[in-house]
Parts: sequence; structure tokens; C-alpha cells
Amino acid sequence: MKKLLFSFAILLLLIVNSKAQSSTIGLQVKTVYVGTKIPIVFDAECPKNNKLTYQVSNGKIEQSGDTIFLIAAQKGEVNVNVMSGNKLVASSKFKAKEMPPFKITLGELNGSSVSNVLVKMQTGLKCEVPDFLHEYDYKVVSATVYFSGNEFPVVVTANLNSNSIEPLRGLINKCTAGSQITFDNIKVKGPDGIKSAEGIAIMLY
Repeated sequence: MKKLLFSFAILLLLIVNSKAQSSTIGLQVKTVYVGTKIPIVFDAECPKNNKLTYQVSNGKIEQSGDTIFLIAAQKGEVNVNVMSGNKLVASSKFKAKEMPPFKITLGELNGSSVSNVLVKMQTGLKCEVPDFLHEYDYKVVSATVYFSGNEFPVVVTANLNSNSIEPLRGLINKCTAGSQITFDNIKVKGPDGIKSAEGIAIMLY
């Protein structure tokens, strides 16, 4: 899946110096997605203060090493306050939305009836969320694949554990017009964890 810039997903914490009362947490787009970890990156000029604490409504803060993540709990407004002791040093509000539904396709093929030649040219499954900008590819972690129809008098079952369909190349090359390839029980890992994806069935002609 092509990389898209994670433009909305990096929060730039602009913490002013100790002379100021407070500042606003900057965000290129004021929208976050429920369940998605949004890394908070401190501005280069911010003081390195390990004693900062975070107050979050409708969400939580997680820390992994030196990286701090904001995770929205549900749809609605998310308020974030950054505290140094009892002093508010930064704050902002964000709108949390549900993740848009993602779509699974075989490469660039969108139809349910596809040329045998085009199917054999594809290299993997594509997992995409329309109009959603992120730095992480959606990855297939498991899927069951069925080959049936012409050249398969008995249904043949295979498994995938990645986006690549190269492990199925022998079976795909065996397909002819009238064969059908069905991808089912698809599990996809994205920025909001592992989810089930709707299966796809492709009839070759």
C-alpha cells in the first residue's frame, strides 16, 4: 500500500518558556481517530522536562521509551492539558472521530469479475482507508484463500500471513477463465490495532 504522509497524526507540542502562562498544543489538522496512537513530538526549543504530566479527557496518554502517544477513547471532544507540577504549560482541544472503513482489493483491481491476465499481474492485497492520512501501512496478518471453479474440481484452501500473494503464485498461475479466487477471514493490522476486513471474491474471465 502506498505511503501517505501522516500529516494529521503528529502533534507538535509547543511548550513556551517558564515566563509564559500557557500555550496551545499545535496540530496540523484538529482531528484524531478513536483508538489510534498519535505520537506527540516536542518542539526542538522546548525544555526537556521529565516531570511533565498530562491530563486527558476522553482518552489517555501512553509512553514508549521517549515517545508519548495520545489515544482518544471515543467520538467527541478530547481535551489535553500538560502540567508542570501544578502549573498549566500547554493545552488544546481535538475532535475525535471513528476510523473510516478500510477497503481490501487485490492490487489495483476493484471489480468482482477480472481478466485472468490482470489477476496474474498482481503482487499482493491492498488495504486502504480513503481520505485518511497516516504513516503506517495496513498489513494483512492472516487470511484464508479459496480457489474454485475451472481447474479446481475440488476447492483448494491456502493461507496468507502478509499482503504478498507470492506464496499463492503456483495456484494463481493455474487459474484460467472461469476460476474463482476468494479471500476470506481477513485480519488486518493498522494504526488502530487488528480488525476484521470484509472478504473479496474474484471471478476470472
